[in-house]
This record gives sequence, C-alpha cells and structure tokens, in this order.
Amino acid sequence: LLPLLVLSRANPPHQKHAELPNESDDFHLVHHLEVEASQSRYSYAAKMDNVTVEFQLQKIKAEDKNMPLATYKVNITNNSDKKLCGVVFKPDQEFFDETLENLVETNGNLITKELGLISGSSTSQYSFVTKDL
Repeated sequence: LLPLLVLSRANPPHQKHAELPNESDDFHLVHHLEVEASQSRYSYAAKMDNVTVEFQLQKIKAEDKNMPLATYKVNITNNSDKKLCGVVFKPDQEFFDETLENLVETNGNLITKELGLISGSSTSQYSFVTKDL
C-alpha cells in the first residue's frame, strides 16, 4: 500500500495561478503542500500558518496492480486569523477545486469528500487560499 506523505514548504511560486479559484480579486494563494506517494505512513499531517491539513488513507482499489487508486479523507483545520475561502487539490496533474460549499465542517474542521489519488504518481500539490494576506 502506498499512502501519501505530505511535505510543507512556505510560499513557493504557483505554476498555474490562473487555475486557482477566481471568484474574487481578493483571493490570495497562501502556501501549498507537496504531496507524494510514500510507503511510510497511512496518515500524515502538515501545518503552516496555523492551518493543518491531514490526509488519512481510506481504501485502496487494485483495479490496475501497477497503479492502485488510493482514496484519502482530507481534514483541514483552520486555527489562523484568516478566512479560508477554498482549497485546491492537484492530484495526477489535474486540479480539483473544492470551495467551502463542497467541504463538510465538523468541530471547526473542514473535511473533504473522498479524494482519489493514484499512488506512485508524480508529485502533486495541495493549496489553500484566503481573502487575507
């Protein structure tokens, strides 16, 4: 099984800024977390700017043994003074834009629906955007 390993870096340039949510000119990319396949853990969390993201492995589909599809639940906890407006996932080089309407809030945590990522794929990105710098 190849769960995700989440690595954090502060404010790297975003290659496809135009693909981020653009409902408002006030949206700002705060940071992103690199996500890559790893055999080291089934759950991994990273924290930056008091926003914590945790990936939890839910299940593995073995339809193709060379590229099993791993499904993760993603918990996002916002303890910052910024208003979280949306999050962007980039699994397998395709963006999945999750606005707050698509996230479930539980005890202050934002939880995505099941997120499918192919284990062993090239490095993907997770980012969140806020209205405040």
